Amino acid sequence: MHLMDKAFYFTETEASPKHVAGRMIIRYSGGNAAIRQLINTLRSESEAQHPYNCIVQTRLGWPTALVEQTALDMTYHVQHHQLEDLEDEARLNRFMADIHQRLLDRSRPLWQCHLMYDKWAEKLAVYIKIHHAYGDGMMLMQRVMGSFASQPGEKLTPFWTVRISKHRVERRVQKLRRIGYSVRDLLRSSWHMSRILLQAAASALRLTDNFFALPFGAHRTPITGQVSPGRTIAAAQIPMSKILQLAKRTGTSVNDILLTCSDMAVNRFLNELGHECKKPLVCMMPINMRKKSDHSEGNKIAIVLLSLAKNAIEPVERLEAIRATDSKSKFIAHKYTPLSIMHFTMIYQSLGVLFEWCRLFKWSNPISHFLLSNLKGPVDTHYLGDQPIVSIHPISIVPPGGGINITVMSYNGQLNIGMVSCSEMVDDLQPLEDYFLEAFTLIDKKAKQKGSD
Repeated sequence: MHLMDKAFYFTETEASPKHVAGRMIIRYSGGNAAIRQLINTLRSESEAQHPYNCIVQTRLGWPTALVEQTALDMTYHVQHHQLEDLEDEARLNRFMADIHQRLLDRSRPLWQCHLMYDKWAEKLAVYIKIHHAYGDGMMLMQRVMGSFASQPGEKLTPFWTVRISKHRVERRVQKLRRIGYSVRDLLRSSWHMSRILLQAAASALRLTDNFFALPFGAHRTPITGQVSPGRTIAAAQIPMSKILQLAKRTGTSVNDILLTCSDMAVNRFLNELGHECKKPLVCMMPINMRKKSDHSEGNKIAIVLLSLAKNAIEPVERLEAIRATDSKSKFIAHKYTPLSIMHFTMIYQSLGVLFEWCRLFKWSNPISHFLLSNLKGPVDTHYLGDQPIVSIHPISIVPPGGGINITVMSYNGQLNIGMVSCSEMVDDLQPLEDYFLEAFTLIDKKAKQKGSD
């Protein structure tokens, strides 16, 4: 286990579960008999592979290693629920939010698969949750989606049974050379870490603006504060072709557009709650620190903070301002080693967890107002046996200090947006979903008008 894997496990509380999840909608045929057969088939696949056959071993409460188990209780890991009507999106989201708020059982491997269906059995909803201690969202998503068939009729291979080939380069390198690499990386990252801390101090003293937004610099709002048990979720979808057309028209990236839509939607959501933001919102943005060839387990992400746009500017100007902020943050991140950025993330996130444990977020400023994560998913339709997966929406964790987690995943020509927040702060995320889609429509409209002038 990497240090960040251990941190996710150690800092988990009932108020702040540390699992990530996905909501899939599958077009299904064959009726209730076929669904019962599917459930039995999934439960019969009990030969789980690493890490899905592992529990976390601890010493004095601190996680030390993943330990494999010889037998799994598949009635716990694969559960099914008959709902009244899967077409009722709001009720389905409430049901999944109830499952999402529950902690995974630490005496068992840290994953579950829930299947939901109704009496018509024409559609299947699948909710999969996996603990963050097993890996970051990008790696887990790739593992889960890689287990589904790319063609109809292929053999069903549940994600927990897929054996991952471990070709570790370090096994073929002499021990002394491995130690040399570790010492070199540690020294280089320590030097970069000292530079990061100096830059953070200079930014706090307002001696430079060439740095990320600082932790705990976000202003307090009705959607931030002390996180408590209970979750609310929502899901939206935008055709990928529309996003790409807008990006080309405005000379921006997909991530710039998503940041701007999120910024406009959250600002409007707060306005509807009677809170006018006089300062820019602050966004947490995870950065994947893996190389393309890196398929190892564990968490390899850093999270940077972005101060977004002022509220009074027009949508296209807001997009351009956020593009500049996004570009600057990526430029700054690439000045340092991945390990040093990850360690900086752990320092301020650990402070956030400490504030959460001591319940200081009742009085202190939050770290940010929302988190936006952008995952690249499969470009083609995937299948559960013969049945096509229609949509996949990621559902993640609520950050320390509250706010909203917005996780986006591309799949089969669509951009699927999953939102989650603490239900005590936000009892219904459906308006935010509407505001996000309306923000995109408005930016697209204004960009077309500007282009025709």
